[in-house]
Amino acid sequence: MLDIEPRETVSEEQIASAEKTLGLRSPEPYRSWLKATDGGLVPEDTVIPGRRGLA
Repeated sequence: MLDIEPRETVSEEQIASAEKTLGLRSPEPYRSWLKATDGGLVPEDTVIPGRRGLA
């Protein structure tokens, strides 16, 4: 299981700015999760199955 540490919250303005940069609109459940956790922080030494070279 991944050990994800929550971080400070992110504002609606920050999400909207990122979406504008990426040229997309995120689904509402994801936007809500970002607002609550700012995406969390996965420790640098975490091994993510299926991802090479990121451990």
